[in-house]
Amino acid sequence: MIYFYIVLCVLLSAFFSGSETAFLASDRLQVELDKAKRGVGSKAQTFLFDRPGKYITTVLVANNVINVIYGLLFAALLEPLLRQWMTNAFLIVLIQTLISTAVVIIFGEYVPKSVAKARPNEYMQFASLPLTFAYVIFYPITILAGGLTNLFLLLFGIKGKTNDQSPLGKVDLDYYIRQNTSSEDDPTVRHEAMLLQNALEFPDIQVRDCLIPRNELSAVEEDTSMEELLDLFIKTGYSKIIVYRESIDNVIGYIHSTEMFRCHKDGSRWQEHIKETIYVPETLTIEKVMQSLLLRKRGLAIVVDELGGTSGIVTLEDIVEEIFGDIEDEHDTVHIVMRKVSEEEYILSGRAGLDDINDKFEIGLPEEEDFKTIAGYIMSVSQSIPGRGEVVELSPKFSAEILRASENKIILVRLLVRS
Repeated sequence: MIYFYIVLCVLLSAFFSGSETAFLASDRLQVELDKAKRGVGSKAQTFLFDRPGKYITTVLVANNVINVIYGLLFAALLEPLLRQWMTNAFLIVLIQTLISTAVVIIFGEYVPKSVAKARPNEYMQFASLPLTFAYVIFYPITILAGGLTNLFLLLFGIKGKTNDQSPLGKVDLDYYIRQNTSSEDDPTVRHEAMLLQNALEFPDIQVRDCLIPRNELSAVEEDTSMEELLDLFIKTGYSKIIVYRESIDNVIGYIHSTEMFRCHKDGSRWQEHIKETIYVPETLTIEKVMQSLLLRKRGLAIVVDELGGTSGIVTLEDIVEEIFGDIEDEHDTVHIVMRKVSEEEYILSGRAGLDDINDKFEIGLPEEEDFKTIAGYIMSVSQSIPGRGEVVELSPKFSAEILRASENKIILVRLLVRS
């Protein structure tokens, strides 16, 4: 009969060990989706996942109680057998410990935890009902253990957590989207997945990642004539022009094209209609910039570096495009080229972002804090602005030929990929 109880204890230990691993490895979003299912099993799973702290404590308490019983039973089984061969009590206890530990580690820990880690959600669906019964049975011990733990933590000045909180978060949602759409061929589904991922990343995107750089700004000095300003509006097609005093690093606001009609109507000077703007650091998140723009009813913000110089501008349209992708209008003149010629050759605009290139072609370009675009990558390696026709060896895998460049920037690149 003792053999039966030992095997039962090993099985129960395996069950509780696997339950701990399965709980920690489960896809939390899938668990949330399973809440909509009917049935006792789904309700039991929901009950447990809504109480993660108490659940883990219950599993640990139950597993330890089972292992203590298992150890006593195993000792009772082996001791008479070992005494036939030796009389040293220490050796008997040592051999009992080694054998019982080896059995429980292999069959009560390693095997069940490996199975649970491979299929955590399926394991929890199977185990949730008996685990709920165990939760009820061990509840008094769980509460006592939790109270004692919090008491000891207070002695060390640490406040214990009193409320269970669902561990479902942004990372779980992002993982679920990637796992369930990575092999999807439907372009509509892939586009919707992209929107969801962009929305998840939105609070973490900094202004520096989506600004229009200062060398591409259309700006005028405040003493510019009305005719010159009108010509610039017509030439660029933009609805807003930056206005500065003496230097582009001293931006005083912007003028909207509609103000030109007002000036023509009432004969006022265009400088009287300059709109004040807001100034934001490069490291501010675009979520906060968007809130400020909407609150102040402004269409753009001036981005400044740590020394107070103008890095560029960011508009509401730029911010919205971070979620919905490029929004083309009749005034958009900058076109980012990202064209695949073959598996080994790509034609890219200098302004093409490394993350965008990787997302589109999956070629593994390095993404660093020091540079964001392919032009920045090339200039970082070459420590110069290469001219047309120059070839830059970027790494053992990549080289770049400059197809078009000016004195101060790289415009078009042929990227060669070696397998």
